[in-house]
Amino acid sequence: MPTRLSASSDRVWLASILLLAGLLRLGLFAFGPAQEPNRAYQADSRRYVVLANNLLDYSSFGKAQEDGLVHQGLAQIRAERGELEPADAHGLRPELFRTPGYSVFIAAIQALGLPLIAVLLVQCLLAVAGVWLLYDITWRLTGSRKASLLAAAILALHPADWVAPNTLLSEPLFCFLVLLGLWAAVRTTPNSLSSAGAGLALGAAVLVRPIAIALGPILAIWQFARRPSWHTLALACLMVVANLTPPLLWAARNSRTGAGFNVSTVPPINALYYTVAHMRLAAAGKDLYHDWPAAVAQLHDDVRANLQPGEKVFPAVRRLAMQEIRAHPLLYASVMTQSMLKLSVDHSLPMVYDTLGLAYQPTGLGNALLTGKAADLRAVNWPLAACAAGWMAWNSLLLILALVGTVRLCLRRRYASLSLLLILCAYFAFATQTVGLERFRWPILGLQAVLAAVSLFPPRPASPQAKADKSREPAKPATHPIPQAA
Repeated sequence: MPTRLSASSDRVWLASILLLAGLLRLGLFAFGPAQEPNRAYQADSRRYVVLANNLLDYSSFGKAQEDGLVHQGLAQIRAERGELEPADAHGLRPELFRTPGYSVFIAAIQALGLPLIAVLLVQCLLAVAGVWLLYDITWRLTGSRKASLLAAAILALHPADWVAPNTLLSEPLFCFLVLLGLWAAVRTTPNSLSSAGAGLALGAAVLVRPIAIALGPILAIWQFARRPSWHTLALACLMVVANLTPPLLWAARNSRTGAGFNVSTVPPINALYYTVAHMRLAAAGKDLYHDWPAAVAQLHDDVRANLQPGEKVFPAVRRLAMQEIRAHPLLYASVMTQSMLKLSVDHSLPMVYDTLGLAYQPTGLGNALLTGKAADLRAVNWPLAACAAGWMAWNSLLLILALVGTVRLCLRRRYASLSLLLILCAYFAFATQTVGLERFRWPILGLQAVLAAVSLFPPRPASPQAKADKSREPAKPATHPIPQAA
């Protein structure tokens, strides 16, 4: 049974962690986007804002024209074949790549008469709420008050989680919705409201980022496997229905535009223009970033040349990506392995610099180490290199502690908690494919924090007579400090 949290010191620690989390995120906001709102913009930000503005102005989720190498090229190919969706009365074509969740979030805040920068303040508050949710998730999975506080502290102190809410990107809202859905799903006494709430939160997450499409079924299966009965089976089905309803409705909207019954064109586009492009560049020994535009142009030519009679562009993109991946499985595995390693330790210093209005320049340390030339070593920006190395060391330590926590959960026979955390970490990591940026590890940070906290404060072993990891509600839930601390 989980240790009952009633001591005032526990409530003070939790309140202190939440306060610190708020100060760090709002402090970066005060010195960054509050000074100049454009500092919150990243590569994908303008697309979200344009879609939000069109929602507000025209009640239409679409754009007048595409942007970016990949999307402009695909739009041209589709126009050549007469596949482009007709523009509405305002000259807007339906958006098929981005799902509407984050743009609706932006539009809703602006509809209240608030400026765009208010989105960042709301995101900072959601990030603090996410720290609280992680605390309660850890409590319910481990029953350890110390592990719960440490997991919350790790997420609160991780610099990637400071910068995330200060960017106009979908990940901050997405991470909050995922934690909210996970929190509702791991409640020790499943009921219809928590199951439906988990499904709806994860369904909303799909409309923010389509990679969440499998989370509802994963949690439903986990919930049923944890307590197999007709009751939990019904609740698991309710969770899946609630989870899949929003994305299925959006897929129906896309089908009505003539683009096919799919939630988003993200999977085929990313598979060809990122995964396959990275595979080709790696095989040719070319630079991933400098040579990527040329690889994209070549892939556009390949799509044109390989379109079959009557085949539409997006299905062709998916087919070509799968053909190349199947044809070169070892190359795919090699590129994915390198990406996973980078994903595990990558830092977000360039985003911090952007947020503070500073110009980020590569440290030059990597090149100096490769060449071994004294002149290159003298040209290294050592203070910046130290910051980058420290950030990567933090992420490396977090990974090591998470691996130790995995072993400890296994030794303590907490198989249900362990399986859930590992499956979700693996799913998010695989979903990033070959884009090994820390931005795409943000949803994993909280899960890693739980495992890392368990490495230092493992829970009590599960009873051999009980089913694995079948924990019960605290004897006196009224004394649980979470509501008071919140």
